[in-house]
Amino acid sequence: MRKIVLSFLTLLAISCDKNDNTPDCSAVDCISLAIYVKLINSKTSNNYIQENNLTSDNISIINVNNESISFFILPESESIYNKTIAIVPNQLNQTISVENLTEILLLYEITPPKTNSCCDFGDIENLEVTSEYSFEFDDNVNMLTIYI
Repeated sequence: MRKIVLSFLTLLAISCDKNDNTPDCSAVDCISLAIYVKLINSKTSNNYIQENNLTSDNISIINVNNESISFFILPESESIYNKTIAIVPNQLNQTISVENLTEILLLYEITPPKTNSCCDFGDIENLEVTSEYSFEFDDNVNMLTIYI
């Protein structure tokens, strides 16, 4: 009888879930927070990256500490993200350099997550662009469109 009670208590202890109000995100695949930068030729209204066959070799992004920021160019598609630059944001200002264009300085803030859910990484707020180019930011999809 003692072995049965001990076995039951051991099983109960093993099966107990922690109760710290954090969700189990082990089976969730989240898309991380990103800023998507679309460059549009203001004369032709075409995607500048696509129009000029630019690759990541023609673009660099650095922060104020002169450290490279990882980014990639999304592939050609029918979506709004066609040939956009995807940048994983950090709290440091970033300068985008594109071959044959004036540098573009990005300033923004990342808010803390609003919920305790698995895929809440916060939001991008107070985005400012310092450049000679006009721009617009759609905060619903984190798309920064810059008119070259």
